[in-house]
Amino acid sequence: MVFESQRFWMGLSFVRALLVLPQVLWAQEVQGPEPDPFSSGPDPFAEGEERAVIPVGQGDRKTATLFLRVEVFEVPVKGAMELLDQELSGEAFRKTLLKMVAEKKAEIASLHATRFEAGSSATMDGIVEDIYPTEYEPPETLPEGSPLLRPEEQLSPAERVRKVALTFASPTAFDTKNLGTTLEAEAKVANAEQGMWDLVFNLTEVSHLKDCSWVEGTVTMPIFKVNSVMGRSRVKDGAWNLWSCQAPAGEDGSPDLSGLRVVLANLKQLKR
Repeated sequence: MVFESQRFWMGLSFVRALLVLPQVLWAQEVQGPEPDPFSSGPDPFAEGEERAVIPVGQGDRKTATLFLRVEVFEVPVKGAMELLDQELSGEAFRKTLLKMVAEKKAEIASLHATRFEAGSSATMDGIVEDIYPTEYEPPETLPEGSPLLRPEEQLSPAERVRKVALTFASPTAFDTKNLGTTLEAEAKVANAEQGMWDLVFNLTEVSHLKDCSWVEGTVTMPIFKVNSVMGRSRVKDGAWNLWSCQAPAGEDGSPDLSGLRVVLANLKQLKR
């Protein structure tokens, strides 16, 4: 009896294993969502996204703590040209811009500041996730004599919903776009020149400009606008630097000369 009982329980365990096995295999075959083709970095909305960690052995070596400031001004074209003609230093250029702001001749568009260690990178995000359709199911033409061709007031609520579903394009696939501002920075000491840093930073601003529609407004697609400045430069510790001056894009893609965007950057080593 004992032997028969053992065989019974062993058989039952084997059956349970067979029932569970397909679920395990299926779970292994399912892949996660494809990465956002528009995203240049980790998705801040994703659950369990990898975060910055302190490298092993970091406490055994000396490091330099840096503080990066990035300021963006909007300046009339003529005023920007006159400033550039003066070939001012970064410090003098910034003082002139602040004076123009006080006189309401310029505006402060944005300010960004972050602290990080030399040799590492820093990222700042201030974004909203915009979900939009990328594919549509084409509308159908109702056959002659269809009861859905009756006047709207004669249709029941269910018939109205069905008519809309058949006669209007329906979205079948969606994608996402991160709207807002992203700042990425990295800096390393320039050993060849004392008091100098090699700085790389990328400032990107993405906004939803407008929507375009087709098929009598039944198919819509968003138009996004991007202001971006990215580059690498050797900078002096604690000094302001004129990084870029450019006109943003207008609704049709041509330069919007109503106000140029002037970007200044300052990288400084902090005293702990």
